[in-house]
Amino acid sequence: MSFIIAIIVLSILKLTFTIGRFIAAKRLKLPVEKFVIGIDWGKPVFAKKFNDTELVIYPLFFGGYLECSEEKCTKGQKAFLTFSSILMMIISMLIIGLIAINYIPSGKYETIVTQSTQLQAGDKILNINGTNINGANTLNSVLHKKDTEFQNADTIVKVERDGKTLNFKSVQLDEIKYEVKTIYAPKSEVLKNLKKNLTFKFEKKSFTKNFISILAMLALISILVLVHEAGHFLAARMFKIKVERFGFGLPFGPILWQKQCGETLIVIHAFLLGGYVSFPDDDKDNTMPKDSPERFANKPIYQRLVVVSAGVFANILCAIFIVILTALLWGKLPTENYQTYIKKIATKDNISLKTGDKIVEINGSPIDSLYAFQLYAIKSRKFDGMVSPEAVKNTLEKLQKLNPRFTTSEFLPEGKLIRLANMQPEAAITLTDDMLRGYERISDDKIALNDSQKELRSAIQGKKTYKADGNTTLIDLAFALSDTASPLNVKVERNGKIMELAPIYSNDKGVVGVELDKQRIFTETRGLKTAVVESWNYLYNQTKMLLKGLWQLFSGKVPLENMHGVVAVVKYGGDVIQQDGFWQGLLLTALISLDLAIVNFLPIPALDGGHVLFLLLEKIYGKPLDEETVNSIATAGFMFLILLMVIVLYNDIVALALHKI
Repeated sequence: MSFIIAIIVLSILKLTFTIGRFIAAKRLKLPVEKFVIGIDWGKPVFAKKFNDTELVIYPLFFGGYLECSEEKCTKGQKAFLTFSSILMMIISMLIIGLIAINYIPSGKYETIVTQSTQLQAGDKILNINGTNINGANTLNSVLHKKDTEFQNADTIVKVERDGKTLNFKSVQLDEIKYEVKTIYAPKSEVLKNLKKNLTFKFEKKSFTKNFISILAMLALISILVLVHEAGHFLAARMFKIKVERFGFGLPFGPILWQKQCGETLIVIHAFLLGGYVSFPDDDKDNTMPKDSPERFANKPIYQRLVVVSAGVFANILCAIFIVILTALLWGKLPTENYQTYIKKIATKDNISLKTGDKIVEINGSPIDSLYAFQLYAIKSRKFDGMVSPEAVKNTLEKLQKLNPRFTTSEFLPEGKLIRLANMQPEAAITLTDDMLRGYERISDDKIALNDSQKELRSAIQGKKTYKADGNTTLIDLAFALSDTASPLNVKVERNGKIMELAPIYSNDKGVVGVELDKQRIFTETRGLKTAVVESWNYLYNQTKMLLKGLWQLFSGKVPLENMHGVVAVVKYGGDVIQQDGFWQGLLLTALISLDLAIVNFLPIPALDGGHVLFLLLEKIYGKPLDEETVNSIATAGFMFLILLMVIVLYNDIVALALHKI
């Protein structure tokens, strides 16, 4: 049975390898005469020609192969064919692995003793002088720090042996040999948790609305792609460059419609949300003379620069047109600022707030963005499991004064009554405007509590003393006592006056206990002149934010998991159209057009910006770059884009599954 499963898996991997090669060949416009599935022994069970490729399926199913002309391929193109095949195979391996494996890495680790004079082989090390050993390199870090941190302390090691917890004093850390093992969670457990986030209740009315909104967004994005390619096409025709094909959609799979219009073949592919313009230069077998003035390569550099940049400028002009049209017909344009009001008080705890208060400021930060209030409440919440080193240090000093008999890192004797310091609020946090608007990762120097410290925190809450269990140190108590809530110092506008209220606190869920009313600030755009001026201001601010967001993403200030693609855009756009109306959806389309222009102009090979870079280098050196070099760089750029697409698609799927978008 295992042998049969292995054969099936290998066959699937080989087939996906061939599919990857087929997609790459189509991308490079290489003729594929035959796509064979299975081993070509005996009579095929299926044989049919699709466009220029014959699909043949044999009964002995084991992988497949292509009959493809690769003689004229450059080294870069051959590398691209191989890379695409391997990438497709890796993706299929991941999918097969997810289906077949029974356990999934949990991200947690355990450190097992393999040899020691004081400990036994098989002991699981839990803690060394108050430091939990639960990471891949935790013990290694402890060994590196022992000479400075533990030089005046009696080294205490807590281990788990045969289900029991044991403490050992004066352990020589240098003589311990160990191995680190990954802890795996049952796949059923992981899938069960995922299933909770995938709950779906079918409602016909809601489904119809969602479906129409998503279709509308798909149509709008498709128009943007068409506009982009039309920019290239019109610029090429302006300089009398022959355009052989104008393709709408991704250049593989079935063709829905095609028609010869003059010298150009108009093609609509089944896979939309893509497009291309094909010149005679793109086809090595084209019969047009090499010195023909209609060839792209024979035009002056400035004309070629205009042609490759025209798609970007077309998207910019499209965005400008959409925003001005919206401003004229809707009569207003939204800003990125919001006013936050207290709609209802749901608790008696925060009595300083009143219904109708306008939140002006929290901890010195203006509250003028959509989620600013919630972010402050969440990041200041009680028992968030994070403490500052300064707070732990101060609490530890108080504990030592109250309990002078004990050192900071020794395990407190079981049954001993320990005096506790009072739990004090943590320091107020401050978030920058970029953090509040999502352009910068929210980070600090806080340290996370481990599981036992969190349990201890709950056990000692509101108490003056603690009865030791033999597994706790003063450091553990300091961590537990330091994890409290941070104050929210709020300024409000009440009856036309700015007032600073007494500090309020959010609970352990990051909830303050008020219902908010958020009102977006709009600018009036009555009249042509006002509409044009405000449209310019709107586009300027949006462009600045798009560039800033892009920079934050590439500089690592925003995590890569926040990068999303067309799936998320369509879902989000559909939601905007459904909830906020057509005009907001239209403005989102303008921003997507602007974003499409910015991303396409990045100096990455295979994008318009990459072509511009090559042309500028040609201008500097006075001659075209070596074709082999250009092809290799372009292929590397395309490989990078494929990897980026895989990451983006993964982020989109995860975000959809977990209802993050």
